[in-house]
Amino acid sequence: MGKPRTPSIFTSPQDAALAFYQAIESRDIDAMMAAWADDEDVVCVHPGGPRLVGYDAVRASWEQILAADTRFTFRLDQVVVIETVGLAMQSAVEHVTTANPTSSGA
Repeated sequence: MGKPRTPSIFTSPQDAALAFYQAIESRDIDAMMAAWADDEDVVCVHPGGPRLVGYDAVRASWEQILAADTRFTFRLDQVVVIETVGLAMQSAVEHVTTANPTSSGA
């Protein structure tokens, strides 16, 4: 089920967000999961998808997404970061471009 889990330490919420988007763009499941808390209470909701709870469920969903032949590129607008003791939240408008090398659409 992948490499052993080693907690990642990011120096800022922005570093964690950057790691997340770089992992998607490079389709790297280990880098993706390094951006997530190794916690059974972690939650992920993909656009239009169900609420996924737990590290293994979140990993399985990202494995499926990143295994596809689709390339993702992101541009963020209106980024707002809120930080308190023990919590950071980022809200942004994502402009996502997708490309599939085996199809003519984007």
